Amino acid sequence: MITTLLTTYRDKFGIETTVIQNDGKVLSMTLRGVDFVGSMFDDFEPKNPNESDINSFVFNHGYLCSCEIDCDIPVQITLARSEVEGKLRTHIELGGPKSNGGIEFERIGLELLVNDKSYRSPGLNGWFDDELREIQNLLPSDVQFKSCYTCAYSSYYPAGYGAFGCLACFRNNKQEFLAIKNKTELLHFFEKQAGMVQETWLCPEYENGFQKSGQER
Repeated sequence: MITTLLTTYRDKFGIETTVIQNDGKVLSMTLRGVDFVGSMFDDFEPKNPNESDINSFVFNHGYLCSCEIDCDIPVQITLARSEVEGKLRTHIELGGPKSNGGIEFERIGLELLVNDKSYRSPGLNGWFDDELREIQNLLPSDVQFKSCYTCAYSSYYPAGYGAFGCLACFRNNKQEFLAIKNKTELLHFFEKQAGMVQETWLCPEYENGFQKSGQER
């Protein structure tokens, strides 16, 4: 299934209205006639780069930077014993290239709109994980994201992970995964994952595994 995300892109060259096509693994969008693909919002790169076409963008090691990306991601929310669809307004800021090979800054800000109410994260971090947690901890006790992020069978790599889409899914080894007691065991087990999934994605094998105020993955 492909989800279409309404998107606004900004940089020093102007503002573009476009869409991001999301198939659960790959994000793709077209800007100024150039097709871009990525997986984490901060790794968009041109599919078929042509020097004349990419002069109106700023890159760092081939990835788009010095820009802002705003898009709306549909998310499922459990509300008491019912399910409703919410909207996750996502704001990404990517700074310019640094001499050491990185970029100046990376910020992700999220705002959940559900049932005519709004919950906003601080936008101080460069990871969906941190910002989603901030929002989840603002929600009433009977309201929760229903997605890979809160699934009992997902976990991040203990030694670090990227900004988005870096959750490992263990639906193929459920009982073994649930028996893991610490990060060392998880590190050794990690290669048995079924694959990487996005925090906002949802599959039929979802089971709730989130606890407010500090779930360790």
